Amino acid sequence: MQLQEAVSASMVLTIAPHRRGKANGIMSEIATLENINSRLTSLEAGQLVMNTALGLMIDTLHMQTNLLREIADLAADEPGPSPILQSIDDLTAAVVEMSENVDGVGAMLTDLPDKIGAAIDGAK
Repeated sequence: MQLQEAVSASMVLTIAPHRRGKANGIMSEIATLENINSRLTSLEAGQLVMNTALGLMIDTLHMQTNLLREIADLAADEPGPSPILQSIDDLTAAVVEMSENVDGVGAMLTDLPDKIGAAIDGAK
């Protein structure tokens, strides 16, 4: 508002001497001063909106920077025990055990024909 008053006073001092005695000229100068005041008010409002928007943008960038810093810190940390890794280890152990059992059954089946043949020969 101080800027508006300074501009208004300046306009009255510089324009009014040129219009002495002309009623229409003075009225147009007053109208011009009102236009200037209106325009300055609009500019101040626009600047306030821009400052608010820039403040929000800076806050958002600050939050994103903090999140990126946290992600970088987490990425730099040594990984802890993973439940997925434990599940994979358990699954691997189960597959190995199943494979050993299949090998055992396979060994029994491999000897089965000879044992059946011996049992038949012994029964005769």
